[in-house]
Amino acid sequence: MLNSDQATLNSDQAIPTVYWDHCASTPVSPTVIKQMTRSLTTHHANPSSAHPWGYAVREEIENARDQLARLLKVQAREIFFTSGATEANNIAILSGLKRVGLHHVITQKTEHSAVLKPIKTLVEQGCTATVLNVDRKGYIDLDQLKNEINADTRLVSLMHINNEIGTMQAIAEIAELIAKHAHPECLFHVDGAQSAGKIPIDLKALNIDLFSLSAHKFYGPKGVGALYVNRKSPRRSQALKLPPLFFGGQHERGLRPGTLASHQIIGLGQAAQEAKEALKTLEDQRLHTLVNELYQGLKGLDPSACRQGGGEAPHVLSITVSKPTLSAIEEAWGHIAFSRGSACQSSSGKASHVLTALGLTSEEASRTLRFGLGRDNHLREVQENLKLLKSYLP
Repeated sequence: MLNSDQATLNSDQAIPTVYWDHCASTPVSPTVIKQMTRSLTTHHANPSSAHPWGYAVREEIENARDQLARLLKVQAREIFFTSGATEANNIAILSGLKRVGLHHVITQKTEHSAVLKPIKTLVEQGCTATVLNVDRKGYIDLDQLKNEINADTRLVSLMHINNEIGTMQAIAEIAELIAKHAHPECLFHVDGAQSAGKIPIDLKALNIDLFSLSAHKFYGPKGVGALYVNRKSPRRSQALKLPPLFFGGQHERGLRPGTLASHQIIGLGQAAQEAKEALKTLEDQRLHTLVNELYQGLKGLDPSACRQGGGEAPHVLSITVSKPTLSAIEEAWGHIAFSRGSACQSSSGKASHVLTALGLTSEEASRTLRFGLGRDNHLREVQENLKLLKSYLP
């Protein structure tokens, strides 16, 4: 079995490699590569330079900001470029509390480490935190969230779509609950790494304060992402302005100093534009059908197979299979790239904290596989590989 860290593409292989690991990272769109190459070869100037070459690069960057803003249905000035969702998460959490001092934070057990670790750091500094339990499908209890909100709560950070099991939290309902019961200065941060570009999103309608994303999750380059900062909210009397975590020039209006990686940002903008167009063609629904075909096929071959998560995310299938099926998959599907748990944890050998939070044992977690399908996958590919797997089953 190949995972996203180990897969090696070899043109001499008898069976072409099949990529079913789009949750870990997506292939870069050819048009994105074209735009990035154009930027690298023709727009080499520093975007902060006060001359025509610099102005030209700056214009490209602002165009990319507009492209991403249109995908998320927000204002361009509310988009801040980062190196990815990990950095965006850290800025949202650490800067979000830095502006008001160490207070109470709420998150959930199944969050990504890029959220849990910054919060752990805050706790070590004197902050208090509540880590919400989840049920067998990975949902938080809204009543528990309501009960845990207190007068000192200043940040709630919850993932939109879980990267391992695909569970989609009720973000709109959660935002409404926070608006009704939390302090006006309490911020709602959402890690949207698995939802941005994958499903239609209207951040203004969701009424959240902070939203993180990475370009490489929706066919853009690695090493670039963004943080959405909702400047104005009916809950706040003043526009939201986050203090920086580190210091330098006034890039990104002082929030994220450092010369902008213009070619990567241009790639992110192009990827956002293509994602917007793909969603118009109901690509999310096509993927949902494809994932369901894979699930039904595996379930038909292994009646004991159990799907993890809520099943709403269009591109994610997390499934626990029996030992014989796992052995057959490893033998029959050596040409397919997929993951056991998340790519971030696959090399550690430890049971996924997400799966154990659902109540799975370490042994069950070891038999749980994650498939992430994408634009380059198709129905015949799924059907052919299910047929191949059947021939390897006892």
